[in-house]
Amino acid sequence: MEWFLAITAAAVAVVLATLIARSSAGRQLAEQRAALAAELAAARRDNEWLTGQVAREREVLGATQALLNTAEQKLREAFQSLAADALNSNRAAFLDLAKASFEGFQQQATLQFDSRQKAIDGLVQPIADTLRRVDVKLAEAERERAR
Repeated sequence: MEWFLAITAAAVAVVLATLIARSSAGRQLAEQRAALAAELAAARRDNEWLTGQVAREREVLGATQALLNTAEQKLREAFQSLAADALNSNRAAFLDLAKASFEGFQQQATLQFDSRQKAIDGLVQPIADTLRRVDVKLAEAERERAR
């Protein structure tokens, strides 16, 4: 019977060891579960915070995009205004330059006309003088004939 008591005592010891091991493992599992639950709660808080940050950043991006669009429109208007001013200025400068150039051409043409006129007068003057002398001689001859 002693051997029965020894076997029973060993069986009781195994059962107790198993219960103690299970209870230790259960505590470890409970501790791990609590730790994981805490990590999950922290991850959820982080997720909520990040979601809020993303929403705020989207709002900032939207506002920034609106500012960029406004700035782009203002730059476009300013560029168009400057381009129109530059075009008007260039047109006025071109017209002034063309006017000055045409005035120079007109002066040259006038000088050339005057020099040609003098040249023609120089060629025609001897003929005119000869015609006057012929006319005087004809008038004298006509007076002589009439006498």
